[in-house]
Amino acid sequence: MTAAAMDTLCLRHTRCQGVALLVLVTAGLSTPRRAGDRADYRRMSTAPLAVGTINSVILTDARLTPPTLVEALMIATEAKAAALQELGVTSPVSRRLGTDAIAVVSGQGTRVHDCGKHVLFGELLGQLVIEAVRGAATLAAGERGVSLTAGALFVTMAERSPRSPQGPVVGLW
Repeated sequence: MTAAAMDTLCLRHTRCQGVALLVLVTAGLSTPRRAGDRADYRRMSTAPLAVGTINSVILTDARLTPPTLVEALMIATEAKAAALQELGVTSPVSRRLGTDAIAVVSGQGTRVHDCGKHVLFGELLGQLVIEAVRGAATLAAGERGVSLTAGALFVTMAERSPRSPQGPVVGLW
């Protein structure tokens, strides 16, 4: 399960060629990690206590095929990583990127067969995720009194102590 304060919610949307696409992102920047970093919690059954990850929900009225759903997850993950890299958000372990949870919700409209980097749907999705992650991360950094434009955000282990969220918390699992 992941959680981030709802007051970091950032929404971006577009409509193109009759297809609607909406991206919602919440962000907490207290637990940045890259895949393969050493885990803080060393037991398989231990649930993390800290709030601070990036949750993305992608909604479209388009009917995405199963392979297209997988591609959408890949594009969204790459776009999130690109936005964090641009903002200078790094992992205290590997000095790279953090964790996330992503949900993709497909509709019953226009059938979309591809969501890669060479097709319009993938381009639009990537742009919206980058914009939404930037917005949510900027709000999350502001909560911590950090300016992302002033330089890289580096979170130390001491800063990662569990805290009470400032508002309602959303969880995705």
